[in-house]
Amino acid sequence: MAFQPAPNTLQMETRCTQGGFPVEWVSHFEIPGVPTQSDCDDLAAIGDTWMDADMLPALSNTVLYLETYVRSLHTSAAPEATNNTNGNSLGGNTSPALPNNVSFAIKLSTGLTGRSFRGRKFMFGLTEADVGGNDAVGGSINAWLTAWEDLFTAANGGGFTPVVLSRVQGGVTLPNAIGAPILNATIADTKVDTRRSRMS
Repeated sequence: MAFQPAPNTLQMETRCTQGGFPVEWVSHFEIPGVPTQSDCDDLAAIGDTWMDADMLPALSNTVLYLETYVRSLHTSAAPEATNNTNGNSLGGNTSPALPNNVSFAIKLSTGLTGRSFRGRKFMFGLTEADVGGNDAVGGSINAWLTAWEDLFTAANGGGFTPVVLSRVQGGVTLPNAIGAPILNATIADTKVDTRRSRMS
């Protein structure tokens, strides 16, 4: 796919493995101006600290955090940064791990209607303690939601606004991707999901 600009926007990739299989979350953040190298460095540091302090404790110990990678989407040739200060750290949940394809959907609310402005994060690193039958248990759901809210709070504190990035509207690829600020992280239901691409 050809590069699509997203003015004043940075992309953050939280890179991990789960049982040796590559997994990651991709998140987007807007700032008031054109992203600089310093912006990339700062956001990568926020992501690295968040992953170690807030998210990893809620994930299976089969999850190995590698690094946080950030790049500007303002232009195709743009600053980038990688932070692995807390790399090579394992998740803190020692309950037996569920298969890699078992997931749970976190809903990112923007207050706007339409598929273009609804975001989701699919959790990886689930364990037997996180699920009862076909549903995730309340304590685990709260831990995951809190972790995502912690990231958004830390990012906002650093001047980075978390957004859902819309690349296509009405079946047409936009000249520039458009971001809608994320208001909060919620859930649609408690059912667990399947990510077929993670089956191994």
